[in-house]
Amino acid sequence: MTYTPTDVLNLATAGMTGSEEKTFNYSSLILNREEMQDKKKYNIALIGAGRMGARWARVVTASKQASLRLIVDKNADLSEQVAKIHGAASGTDHRVAFGSDIDAVFIVTPHKFLYPFAKEALLAGKHVFVEKPGSRTESEMRDLIRIAKEKRLTLTVGF
Repeated sequence: MTYTPTDVLNLATAGMTGSEEKTFNYSSLILNREEMQDKKKYNIALIGAGRMGARWARVVTASKQASLRLIVDKNADLSEQVAKIHGAASGTDHRVAFGSDIDAVFIVTPHKFLYPFAKEALLAGKHVFVEKPGSRTESEMRDLIRIAKEKRLTLTVGF
């Protein structure tokens, strides 16, 4: 079987009625999964503070179910700038995003980093939102899906 980002999305929205799918807010997909519907506020780390990272920081900050705790980027000035706007901590080492106080990680980086960072996050027990295309190869995507299933974690590919 071939897994594409669309397949991941289909897995995430399985069980929704037609009208729910049509009105589904994809930008908050990871925050609205069935297993994340309780009253808990989820601590989010964001890896990548560029244009798309800043966009996702705004989305997470606006969510009542999420608290943006950390923004990581190899460019320290950029991570500090975006973190200051959103009241989050900043850093340059992506591994800090896998700390025990983080529930989910948004990965918004150049394509070559999507798979390795997503895999590290899943293996650390974190729910993962990874920007499209999610990985560079089909085998990488299959691996991420396998790990997410085994660990019963949410894996979402944004688009």
